[in-house]
Amino acid sequence: MATPTIPAVAGAPVRSSSRELSPGAHTGRILPVFVLSALLATGQMYVPIPLFTAMRAEWQVGSGVMTWIISAFAFGYAGGFVLFGPLSDRYGHRKVLVTGMLVAAVVTLLTGLAGSAPMAVALRIVQGLVVGSIPPALMAYVATRVAPAHRAVVTMSVATSFLAATVVAQIVSQSLVASFPWRAVFLGSAMIFVVLAAALRAVMLDDAPTGRDRPLRHSYAAIPAVLRIRPLLPMLGAGALSMAVMVGVYTGIELVGIVHVPPNC
Repeated sequence: MATPTIPAVAGAPVRSSSRELSPGAHTGRILPVFVLSALLATGQMYVPIPLFTAMRAEWQVGSGVMTWIISAFAFGYAGGFVLFGPLSDRYGHRKVLVTGMLVAAVVTLLTGLAGSAPMAVALRIVQGLVVGSIPPALMAYVATRVAPAHRAVVTMSVATSFLAATVVAQIVSQSLVASFPWRAVFLGSAMIFVVLAAALRAVMLDDAPTGRDRPLRHSYAAIPAVLRIRPLLPMLGAGALSMAVMVGVYTGIELVGIVHVPPNC
């Protein structure tokens, strides 16, 4: 049985079953892994955009089908937030995060092996759903297990990574597709998911005791209440609109040929 852990407080050591770390050491261990995990997870929405030309050439489909490669992931991603956010509080942030990364690796691998556009769209929904488990678990861990003195820095770093993924993922994807088949981008992402899952398991503290004795419905009871907080609704709408505009612009540029990536054989 693992030794119980306690939330980190400023100046006090944090413990796991096998080690005792100062708050600063704990932050130093998790920060680079969390940043890379945030980049990889959110970047999966944007990775296919530079690949559209090669994917269309292989599958012989129109531009409209390719837009669903992005939209399908976005729908699943939103659903993953709602589904897995409460579960991470119930079953433990570390467990949900590591499991989500490993399952994401499998689904990402299958997406890279998809033999047709409809199959790829279906897999992108599942991929988005699974990847949607990662950001809530990351941020919940930061809010509950990182020392208050370091919490703002870690939160800002991870949040910045979510935004930076918009550009970074496309740059990496475009660089790879210039030298390798488009499927290699998904296969490489799957391997990085596995590596980061192992890294997260190594640097995160053991999960604290959770409230599993309560019925599962209690984990989701607060979600409808959030939608009744009227001041939040304009913020949620603005956030969704800004993300939709960014994806639409990048997708449109790729589809109309302003940015052209020659298909690989």
